[in-house]
Amino acid sequence: MKMLLVRNDFEDNTVVIDVFKSLFKTAKINVNNNYIAFYFNYDDDEDIIHTLNALEVELVRGIHAYISFDRQESKLDKEILIIEELMDLLPVGIYDLKEALIKAPRIDNKSKVLSFILEGSGISIDFIREFALNDLNVSRASKTMFIHRNTMIYKINKLKANSGFDLTNFRDAYILYSLIENK
Repeated sequence: MKMLLVRNDFEDNTVVIDVFKSLFKTAKINVNNNYIAFYFNYDDDEDIIHTLNALEVELVRGIHAYISFDRQESKLDKEILIIEELMDLLPVGIYDLKEALIKAPRIDNKSKVLSFILEGSGISIDFIREFALNDLNVSRASKTMFIHRNTMIYKINKLKANSGFDLTNFRDAYILYSLIENK
């Protein structure tokens, strides 16, 4: 399941809700004063982005939106709490978690964000730090940390499957490293 979170900056949000209901068919929708959350099963993020861009042109000057990684619904509820804080800091745009973390001028609760990302992966802060200090080299990092190389690969793959963050990718490793170090 995925989630689309749209800031509720509309004079009349019924048009937005109707548009996404027709796109997602079986979407669960939560509306509050600040955001509209759509929970859905839909694979084409490009369709969503095109629809958001069309709504932006037709309804408002700028649109704040967030598209989640594919997760369990219970984890999406935790994600909303993190994203609402970040979206208040970000300029108008369409974001995913990685983009939001990179573009946010500050992240107030880094430990909460990091816990959310690492949940269920078996990766610790020390694991990220040591992996980064070993230049994202699995063989060298596994020797330094006294972890079998296959165990390290397993944990890295589990993190990627759970969160979409790939520690062997520089950008993803940078985001995680900056959450544990001072920006």
